[in-house]
Amino acid sequence: MELWKQLRQAGLVPPGLGPPPRALNGFPPVEKGNLRRVDVQLLGQLCSLGLEMGALREELVTFLEEEEEESIEEEDRELEGKQEGASSPAPGRRLPDFEMTI
Repeated sequence: MELWKQLRQAGLVPPGLGPPPRALNGFPPVEKGNLRRVDVQLLGQLCSLGLEMGALREELVTFLEEEEEESIEEEDRELEGKQEGASSPAPGRRLPDFEMTI
């Protein structure tokens, strides 16, 4: 409870959080200390997971950007191939050579 008061005085208690539950008032200080240690461990794990999720999010964004670039390049190659195919005759077909005599 003393730490709670110190947090409130320092302005570190999030708004709307309110006082600690009454159920914690009946616990001996040793038990509160144990609960606090577990809270700190859980908070540490949450922070680690948050950092890991951030790194995974960055990897996902990079992966999606690379995929998008590859698909755009592939579409460009297909368009170039179609344009080249439309301007030149089909393979195996050549325009006849003409000779003119005057």
